[in-house]
Amino acid sequence: MNINRKYFYFRFKEDFFESPEIVAMEDLPVYGDQFIIILLKLYSFATSKGGFIEFENTHPKDDVSRLLAKKFRREQQVVALALSYFVKHGLIEIFEREDNSGSLIEVNYVLNNVGKSSIEADRVRMIDQKKKRSGILEYKDVKHLPDTQKNKATGLGMNKNVFLTEEQFKEIRESNKSSYETYINFYSIDKKSLGVDLDNDYEELQKYIQLNFKK
Repeated sequence: MNINRKYFYFRFKEDFFESPEIVAMEDLPVYGDQFIIILLKLYSFATSKGGFIEFENTHPKDDVSRLLAKKFRREQQVVALALSYFVKHGLIEIFEREDNSGSLIEVNYVLNNVGKSSIEADRVRMIDQKKKRSGILEYKDVKHLPDTQKNKATGLGMNKNVFLTEEQFKEIRESNKSSYETYINFYSIDKKSLGVDLDNDYEELQKYIQLNFKK
């Protein structure tokens, strides 16, 4: 997989299904639910094009509905009705080129809610969010133990990367009772995924447990 591959997206607002247009559409007899699906397919189709859908050598409505019906795997009659409804209620606009060489659909919602990202950008963003959530310090912020103490630390957790001395382990176990293994394992997984390198995890593990399990 190319981690630098870019893609487009549109923001799906949390109150989308509560908006007056969608509530009214949902109440339509027979076709309401189908109209919503067709609208969402239009949003998806228009996303990579910045909110516009172009058709070559077509004329409004009839040919457009035929092409979209094929792409959306819907009956042309239903798509044509949906397009008319969307135009009437200001959800889309359909234009014919002046030279009659094709048609253009302007999808208003996508125009105002489109964005662009990449798989690599998402990965970096997820790691940053996970760091904030987990409370694990970055490597540059960590004070390492002297070698005499480091050698006494034992690798624990699923990835054997949680380093605690015997005394520290006993304290973690006593203060967390039956849950201590679960906490250490979760910390071990997050530490590995974040690429954090600590010689001793006692303080960070305590913060991690407090932040994630004892709020």
